[in-house]
Amino acid sequence: MTSKRLYLSGRARAASVAGLVAVLALASASTVFAAGGPLVGTFEIAPGANSGGGEAGSYFRMIEPGGTATSGPFLSNISSSATDQTYTLLSPGTDGGLTAGAYEPEPSPAFDASGNSLASLLIQPTPFFGVNFSADTAATDPQTALAVPAPSISTDGSGNLSGNLSAWGASWNNQEFNQGSPKPNGESPGLTAGPSGTYNAVTGAYTLNWTSAIVGGPFNGFTGEWHLTGTFVPLPTVSAVSPSSGAANGGTTVTITGTGLGSASAVDFGSTAAKVTADSATSITATAPAGSGTVDVTVTTAGGTSVTSSADHYTYVAPTVTAIYPNQGPVSGWNLVWIVGKNLGGVTAVKFGSTPAPAFAPLGAGAVLALAPAGSPGAVDVTVTTTGGKSATSSADRYVYVKGLPLGGFPF
Repeated sequence: MTSKRLYLSGRARAASVAGLVAVLALASASTVFAAGGPLVGTFEIAPGANSGGGEAGSYFRMIEPGGTATSGPFLSNISSSATDQTYTLLSPGTDGGLTAGAYEPEPSPAFDASGNSLASLLIQPTPFFGVNFSADTAATDPQTALAVPAPSISTDGSGNLSGNLSAWGASWNNQEFNQGSPKPNGESPGLTAGPSGTYNAVTGAYTLNWTSAIVGGPFNGFTGEWHLTGTFVPLPTVSAVSPSSGAANGGTTVTITGTGLGSASAVDFGSTAAKVTADSATSITATAPAGSGTVDVTVTTAGGTSVTSSADHYTYVAPTVTAIYPNQGPVSGWNLVWIVGKNLGGVTAVKFGSTPAPAFAPLGAGAVLALAPAGSPGAVDVTVTTTGGKSATSSADRYVYVKGLPLGGFPF
């Protein structure tokens, strides 16, 4: 049997290689996104809307006693803006949606004088029979006073969601109703079920559904049906900060590496905002603000604020004066003084009290040689200013002007 070789033209060969690369990239992406586990971040809520005679987006429905989740019957909300008023359309709150891994509690007070709910982090208050209702998640369930875990949603890696939403509560007309699944005691009475849903790990698109029995109040025996849809935005993580130190007066260009960093709304060094100059999903370039000590660098996106760790530490470096030799001299000045300390490189100024030294010479990061100016009898602080800032005063930097003391020379 004679073997034959297949020869491809340069163009065909390039197209084949490009196609192979695309296939391998797709296979790699599929492998990455196949991993299951908890989804920590924000499930952004797509607003409910009328769509072609039906309802789209996120909504709430109420199943009447004796009904089922699939066929109802469902209670009509006379205040609903939906074409089918059995749907109460939901809009995202100030947090953008449901935060998995953290609570979004109601404010205090939880209601206004008319009984309208004031909770607005998770969803916006929405009219329900003439009174605004809303939803929240809290560490202690407002209705049962039981401790509940923070909302958790996980994917099985095949596009299916499950979790625990026992912290989900609804507030309406000065009343609190647990609308979680399972309930705070771990049970699932009546039609309580879920949460379940779907998740596209490539696009972040999700749907989340659950039902929860209503206990107490005018709708006792009814069941709440919740449907959320939108995009999941993962919580940003910071894995490295480079350089990890910089000048105390700010201005250092810093690269922040991590995941989920795209479209950052804020980058903070401690509690001080930084100026962002470049932003991608895995890297942010920012200009460090002025500060002191060691701080956490945090990134805030629609998915939330990154959790702090030792990986995000940034240390402000400022000059420090630890000793003065000699520590005294004549009021006429012109005494040569050896200033010892840390981070003294890049010195731009030396002062004896408020008077600049007439001359100084940097001797590396650990010392500066300066000529003392004239002064009045008494002690002053010797400060060193570098590109990293100005040294803080202490007893170690004291220099005493002595009347009648002869001019000294080198301090060694």
